Amino acid sequence: MAGELVAPQPGYDPDNWRDPFVLRDEDNDRWVMILGARQRSDQRAVTGRTVWLTSTDLDHWDFRGDFWAPDLYTMHEMPDLFRMGDRWYLLTTEYSDRSKTGYRSSESLHGPWTAPIDDAFDGRAYYAARSASDGDHRYLFGWVPTKEHEDDLGAWQWGGTLVVHEVYQRPDRSLGVRIPETVRCALPRTTHLINEPVQLSSPDGRSGQQLADLPDGGAFLINLRLRPESLRSFAIRLFTDPTGTDGYAFTFRPGEHKIDFDRVPNYPWYRYDNRGSERPFTVQPGTAWTSTSWWTTPSSPSTWTASPSTYAPISAPAPGCGST
Repeated sequence: MAGELVAPQPGYDPDNWRDPFVLRDEDNDRWVMILGARQRSDQRAVTGRTVWLTSTDLDHWDFRGDFWAPDLYTMHEMPDLFRMGDRWYLLTTEYSDRSKTGYRSSESLHGPWTAPIDDAFDGRAYYAARSASDGDHRYLFGWVPTKEHEDDLGAWQWGGTLVVHEVYQRPDRSLGVRIPETVRCALPRTTHLINEPVQLSSPDGRSGQQLADLPDGGAFLINLRLRPESLRSFAIRLFTDPTGTDGYAFTFRPGEHKIDFDRVPNYPWYRYDNRGSERPFTVQPGTAWTSTSWWTTPSSPSTWTASPSTYAPISAPAPGCGST
């Protein structure tokens, strides 16, 4: 029957055959559909795979078998496939290893697929992401969960907040994400918090400087230009209490090649469920770099301690950017 749904194939788990994604294969004048699946097996067995089918009319589909079967995960969710430049990128979300959306790349639609050093777009809390293109840019749509009872130690709840990243290709052809330009254009002119560089140092301890109070309510963007002189660590602390004791911090650990987010001080341990939220970070001492963060303030005033150069609350479109 034309247009009939493609039933699970023999040998595959009929309860895990889902999340189809269709794209045009111009080189072969056909349509390709990939979907997430797993073999019939114990639920803990790492038999997850992405399978594929082809069609010339979008009604009749021919099953082609496994498209990518690395035997790494128990199930493949939300597969996605696109071309950027001269490379193909295959996205997969999994929930048995790091519970992230990751990717592989290849010069050919049919592989072989290779993994970069950092094969994820975000931390564990960014889940089930899929992409779309407007012809000029590609965007990634994923979910950041809420927590039960709005408690830092509450269980993660599926759904939550939709977060959109813009995907870009780095010079080495790996993929990165950034805030979409249309979001930047929705911001007014920036307000400078400091006009001269701030230098902090301590041979073995903590040194900090409070720069500003956050705006009361609403969202804002923070741009930071930092230049660490050692491989120890430094932190951006925000949402602290009036005494400056309790708050949250992004801690950059160049020597360990990572950034982590936690509630500080972490006593009594532990105060925040941050499993899987760390991200890779590499910088050479003396090298300046820029970081951009997006935040929403709580209803009550908060204070943060860091070294940002600007913040911009959302209120009106920036001149010349439009209102998108």
